Amino acid sequence: MGTGAAIAIRKGNQDLQQKLDKGLKSMSDDGTLAELSKKWFGMVITPKL
Repeated sequence: MGTGAAIAIRKGNQDLQQKLDKGLKSMSDDGTLAELSKKWFGMVITPKL
């Protein structure tokens, strides 16, 4: 699967970056990312944030 992943956002868009970081952290904390990973990839491929 590789060593990383990325989401492209416009350089300098701190507001969007903070919102994405907060949302991904929340999904990681409550298990949503792991559930989606299992559903679509058959295994958990998401790192713990």
